[in-house]
Amino acid sequence: MTYGCVSFLFMGDANADTESRMANSGTNLQADIINVGHHGSAISSSSAFLSKAQPKTRVIDVWAGKYYGHPTSATLGRPARVGSAVCRTDLNGDVTVTTDGTKNDVKTGLASSQPIAGSAKTVTTPQPVSTQS
Repeated sequence: MTYGCVSFLFMGDANADTESRMANSGTNLQADIINVGHHGSAISSSSAFLSKAQPKTRVIDVWAGKYYGHPTSATLGRPARVGSAVCRTDLNGDVTVTTDGTKNDVKTGLASSQPIAGSAKTVTTPQPVSTQS
């Protein structure tokens, strides 16, 4: 989805095979915000896919108290290599993104002592994660 100059990818339960097909399709995948596929499991957000998408912020929907091993440490480590911040709903609560089509503002709903991966900030309520211009 693109609104003005701000783009989003909503990956649903996409896995590495789906990401590979997307990355090799010739489609421009660059996105400011990515809703990470499959709750940040090991089969999502491959390095090749993230290199194509170049997200500024990744949002991982993952349940607090449920253990499926999501998000995996490998998945969490990948965005640091491409420079994107990570918001996790289990640590940071609801994630709200607002945009006017030229910049975006990402805020989280819970106070947390956990720093957002890829960011020097510690999230408080509400705390902007990134603002793009």
